[in-house]
Amino acid sequence: MSKSCGLEITPTTFRAVVVDGSPKSWRVVSFAEADVPAPAEGQDPKVAFAEAVAKFVAEKKLPRGTLVPSLTAGTAVIREVALPFGSDDQLRKTVKFELESHAHNVEVDEVVVDFVRVDQKEKQTFLLAFAVQKKEIRARLDQMALAKTDPPSIDLDASAVLNALLAGPAAGVATAFV
Repeated sequence: MSKSCGLEITPTTFRAVVVDGSPKSWRVVSFAEADVPAPAEGQDPKVAFAEAVAKFVAEKKLPRGTLVPSLTAGTAVIREVALPFGSDDQLRKTVKFELESHAHNVEVDEVVVDFVRVDQKEKQTFLLAFAVQKKEIRARLDQMALAKTDPPSIDLDASAVLNALLAGPAAGVATAFV
């Protein structure tokens, strides 16, 4: 059985869900939610926020090694992209540059791009592509480092459940929905 934890971080609320299991059987072990406390007078807001994250993780006994924080989807550019090939290697090499032509405010050198395959036709692959500014990701990683956690990845709140199912203990279940 492997445990994993998703952590939604908003300016006002922390939410965490812990799942445990295998592809054949998985279950939600726990759910936790807390309001983000206001920083003490004179305290650096970034440090106060990171301390609040660390306190939440410790009090709720969340598994640190598999804790995956989220970024709000509002920080991402999300577009549907169609490419004339289907291999993962070709898609990964091309999607970042293809996304630039679909979203004019995206500078490919300043973003991290990921995608989810939505559909596959004879000679075309349809993707949902996500681009997030590197500075947004760096800010979340710095925040998690201050909170003394080292996340294996970061996810968008809009795609977190799907990605958790695809990569986590329920991988066999998730592929039935895709």
